[in-house]
Order: sequence, then C-alpha cells, then structure tokens
Amino acid sequence: MKKKVSGCLLCVWIFLSAIKLVAQPCGGVQQLNTTQQLSLDSLAVLLDTAMKHEDLADIQLRCAQIETLLGNQAGIPEVAESYYTLTSNTIWASYNDALLAERYLIGQDSMVYVDLWKLGKGMLPPAYLPHSVPLRACAEQAMGLLKISNHEADPARSIAYRNWAIHALDSLKTMQLPSGAFPFPDLRTYNDPVFAPIIQNYLNALGSDSVNVLQNGWIIDDSGRGDFKFDAGIIANAFYEGWMHTGDTSYKTVCIRIGQYLRSTTFNINFNYNSFSILGLTRAWQITGDTSYHNRAIRNLEYAMLPGQLANGRWMDGHNARSVYHALMIYNTIPLLLSTPQNHPKYQIIGQLISRAVINMNVYSHTCESATGFRWLIAAQSLPFGMLTNATADSLSDYLGRYTQQMVINGRYTDIPTIGDYMRLMNVVASVAEPVSPVRVTVFPNPASAEISVNIELLTNSQVTLTVYDVSGKCVLPPRQTAMPAGNNIATLNLETLPPGYYVLQCHTGHGQQHIPLVHY
Repeated sequence: MKKKVSGCLLCVWIFLSAIKLVAQPCGGVQQLNTTQQLSLDSLAVLLDTAMKHEDLADIQLRCAQIETLLGNQAGIPEVAESYYTLTSNTIWASYNDALLAERYLIGQDSMVYVDLWKLGKGMLPPAYLPHSVPLRACAEQAMGLLKISNHEADPARSIAYRNWAIHALDSLKTMQLPSGAFPFPDLRTYNDPVFAPIIQNYLNALGSDSVNVLQNGWIIDDSGRGDFKFDAGIIANAFYEGWMHTGDTSYKTVCIRIGQYLRSTTFNINFNYNSFSILGLTRAWQITGDTSYHNRAIRNLEYAMLPGQLANGRWMDGHNARSVYHALMIYNTIPLLLSTPQNHPKYQIIGQLISRAVINMNVYSHTCESATGFRWLIAAQSLPFGMLTNATADSLSDYLGRYTQQMVINGRYTDIPTIGDYMRLMNVVASVAEPVSPVRVTVFPNPASAEISVNIELLTNSQVTLTVYDVSGKCVLPPRQTAMPAGNNIATLNLETLPPGYYVLQCHTGHGQQHIPLVHY
C-alpha cells in the first residue's frame, strides 16, 4: 500500500537534478582553522547573551556573523556521517508487514519492554538501546508501544503492550522534579562512553556548586544550559500520547507541568534543544488551550531556530548540521505547524522553516543515500496540502517506501517508536480516499470530558458529515450533516452521553474523509 501525490517520475528527476546544485556535499566534515574556531567561540558567547536577552535583532546579527565566518563550511556536519544504500523498492511496506516487523522486534528483546519501567528509574539501558538516556528512552519506547497496541490485531499482544507502556509511564512520572523537568542519571557509574565525560566536564565546570546539582546519583539542575529541554520535550510528548490513549488525567498533569517548566526557560544556542521546547510547549497548548504555551513555542522557533537556518534549509553550525539533529528538528516542529491555524500571523514563518528543512533533508538523503532514520519522513506526510510541490511530495513518498521496504528486509533504522508512527500513518492513509482531500480537521480539546470543537478548513464549499464511532466500528453518535463554505468552520459535538473510552471521529466531505482518534474521559 502506498499513498501517492499526483506527479510523474520525470518531474521528480528534474526536481532532484536541479536542487542538488544547492545541497551540501556528501561525506563532508566541517573543517575550521584555529582563527575561525577562536572567532566562533567569541561569537558564540555573544549569541548566547543575545538568546538570554531574547533580543531578536542581536540574535539575527550574531547568526549572520557566524554564517559569514563559517563561509563554505556552514551547514557541513561536525562528524562524518555513515551512509547505507536502501533497496530501490519505493512501494510502502504493507500494514501487515509492519505488524510482523513489530512482533519480530519485540520478540527479540521482549524483556526490554516487560522491564521498561526500570528505565524510568534511571537503571542501565539494555544493549538494544546503546547510549540511550534511560528516562528519555523509557518515554519514547512507551509511546511506541501505546501506538502499536492500538493497531495490534492479537488482543493478548495489544493488552500486553499497553500494560508495559502504562507501567513504564507510571514509573517515569514519579521522577518529575518540582520544577516540572526530569533529572539526568549519573551515567558515569555505568562507564557510559558518551555521557560519562560530558557529565564529568559539566561537574568540573561547576566546581564547588556541583554538590547542589548532583544529588543521590541524579543531576537535578542543568544550570540553564538547556540539556534538560531534550528530555522534557520527549517526555512531554510521551505523556501527551499517554493521555490521548488512556485518558489518565495524571498523564495530562505531567505534560502541563513540563510545559510550565519549558515556558520559563531561556533560549539556547544549541538550536535543536529549542525544538524540544517547542514540542513540549505545543503539547501543553493542545491540552490546555492556554495561548501562552503556543506563543512561547512560536517565539522559540522564530528567535532560537530560524536565525540559525541557512537558505538551503540546513542549520549552519556543525553540530546541528548533523542529519540526526536536523531530522529531530523536523519531527519536533511539525506538531506546532499542525496545531496552528493557517490564518495565524506566524503560520507562514513556521511553515517556511519546516518546508526548507524537509526539502533539504529530502535532497540530501536522495543524493547521499540514507543518513538517519525515517520518523521525520513519516511526520512529513502530515504536512498541509499544498505546502510542498507535487514533485517533493512524490519524492518523500518514494523514499519512505524505500525505508519501509528495508525495514521488512533487515530491520535497518527500525525501532518501536518508528513502527508505532508508521502504523498510525498507515491507518490514516487507509481511511482517506483518493485524491488527497483539500480539507484539514483538528479537534480541541482531545481528550475531552464533554464538548469538543471540530475545526474544519475547506478549500472549497462542501457538505460535511461528522460521525462518531467506537473502536468496534459501531456508530455511537448519529451523523450530523452541514453545508460549509470554503475557509475555517467550527462545529461542536457533545460526548457527555458516551461512556469513557476511545472513539473515532469521521469527517466526510465531498473530497474524501478523515478519521480523528478521540479520547473521552
């Protein structure tokens, strides 16, 4: 099964041939001489000050100076990236193939998932998750299990996955600090080759103050460096999904407290850290409707991500030019775009950053073969209709097919969170009729206890029918049909008469239909 956007192979070839001219070369490593490095260190201090003062003009000035200093080294990764030639098959792996891949992956390391809750307590990550920060890994894997549990045809497996995930999230939520952030385990005790020296250098820099930061084997304060944003964003996303899947209001509370923490943090010169703030703030905004979270997320993007992005879509410094961080920034910012009304004054700024980043990553991936995983590709499939050209959309679709076919062959670049995202995407694709519907549907609040607002954005006038089904496919709220004009439309539905549980809202228009998962509590 494969979702295709209209286009042709010749268009894709012309598009790729032309844009290769502006993409950075494959296999390059950023090379700076001593003078450049010293100047860069000085400019980094000035940029950090501008970030902390939230002075946009100064931020843009310092970023422009850094870009000029880097010259042709801007946008080149700091380390050599590995490449792998994927299979040439561009047809998306079937839903059943994804199901089998998930079962095989869990079967190979079943105790990893049975004992996932231990990662929430900071215990040593298993060999399957090398160099993973335990709390971060716990959140990601639990979120993947919840998504898979909704699509697993075997009831026993579905229940087991759900229980493992809930146990993990319940374990993890007890670790939340009074600030709303989550601590960082002292991985030096495990001789972790990646984080042990980072932690030691950090503690050395603090000097005598380190005793206030390292307590009982946990780092409880990042001293404003921004390191805690990484875990906070991932964990907020996981608890948002946990609330969506279970309706457990304690998960909602965890997510909101993370949002409160991120709302108070200053911007960081490590651009990808700010993207994790955006993700956590977006989830808090979606839960509460409090525009202060939404505004802060947009401010993070406009002040602390966009100034560091090159015209070709890649970030200028060697660290954030790495494909792994570039992909994360795409994945982390797309939810902000999807939750922002298209008539919002900052919508175009958000879309510009994301579309440029996606186009760059797409061209780089095709030119150099794969450089990272494919969760960013899955996320990119949800971009609003018309944001990307048909040629780009076709190219992204083809590359996702190659990745998923490689997943079936040998599991490369495959993990539980990625399979969870892919199975959710396959469910959406299966529910939408061809051609792609020029309609966008969002629901707020979701989960909900009573009334929900359904925002329906139409490109043309249409008859719109809203129907709510339970998970067995039974209609539980009778269809409501309304003639709606092009543009933004709001409809309300009351779920009060329904028992708490998981439902599906079907929005049917003259152009096709969309299905939105609902949680009623």
